[in-house]
Amino acid sequence: MTKNHLNVGAWRLDKVLELEVPCTTEFLFPEWGHHPHLEPFALSIHTWVLRNGTHTILIDTAAGNGKHRPETAFLNQLQTSYLARLAGLGVSPEAVTHVLFTHIHVDHVGWNTRLHQGSWQPTFPNARHLCTLPELTYYADPTGMDPQNNNVLAYADSVQPIRAAGLMDTIEANGSEVLTGIRFLPAPGHSIDHAVIQLSDGPDTALFVGDLLHRPIQLVRPELSSRWCLHPIQAVQSRQRIFLLAADHNALVLPSHFAGSSAGHVCRNGSGFIWKPGQSPE
Repeated sequence: MTKNHLNVGAWRLDKVLELEVPCTTEFLFPEWGHHPHLEPFALSIHTWVLRNGTHTILIDTAAGNGKHRPETAFLNQLQTSYLARLAGLGVSPEAVTHVLFTHIHVDHVGWNTRLHQGSWQPTFPNARHLCTLPELTYYADPTGMDPQNNNVLAYADSVQPIRAAGLMDTIEANGSEVLTGIRFLPAPGHSIDHAVIQLSDGPDTALFVGDLLHRPIQLVRPELSSRWCLHPIQAVQSRQRIFLLAADHNALVLPSHFAGSSAGHVCRNGSGFIWKPGQSPE
C-alpha cells in the first residue's frame, strides 16, 4: 500500500496503533495440534478511525493508559502515545462523535476513560458510545468471576464511567442500520455477543471483524479459535458465516489484531478461503 489511510466510499479510514505484542501460534491457539509452529509474530492492538466530514467514529479503543491489569503484564499500567497519534491525524478527543464496540474486552475499551483528579473520566466527552446490551451486562455483574479478571477490571474503570455519564447507547447486533451505512452484525463466540461492524457507502463495503480473526491462518483453518474465546465452537460458526459474506461482497476486512496495514480481503480458494492483504484484492 502506498498510503497510510484507506477509503470506503466517502469515508477515510485510519489505524491508530497502541502497541504490538510478541506472540506464538502455540500460545494463541490451544487447538493448534501437531502442525509445525509458525514463526513468532506480533499481535497489534489498535483503533480504527472513520471520518466522512460529518462524523468522526472510533471502532474499539485499545487498552488505555494507567490501567490496573495484573493478569497481563504487557497491558498493566501502560503509558503509550495513543492520544498523540490520534492528534497526529487531526482528531481531538472532543471531536469524536461516536465510539463503536465490537465487544467489551480489556484491549477494546481502555481509552474510553482517562484518569483525571483521581477518577476515571470519559476521554471522548461528546461521543455517543454504542454497544450491544448483552456485552455491557456480562461483566457488570461479575458474580463467580475472579475480581482481578482483566475484563472485570476493564468494565469497572473503562465502561461503567461511560454509562454513569449517560454516554452509552445500547443497540442490537441484528443487521439494522444504527448510523447511515453502519450496521452491527451478529458474530458471537469470542465474547458473549461479539459483533462485526459493517460500513457501506455506495458499492464499497468494509467489515470491522474485531476478534473474529487473530491471524490469517484462521482463513485456512477456521476451526482454530483463540485462547480468549468464550465459546470456541460458536466462534467457528461466526467465522464461517462472515467469511462467506466478506468474499461475496468483496469487502475490505479490518481485524483488530493483525499487524502491518491490518486490512485485506477474504478470497475464495477452492472450497476454502485465503487472506489477501491490502485495500485491493488484486
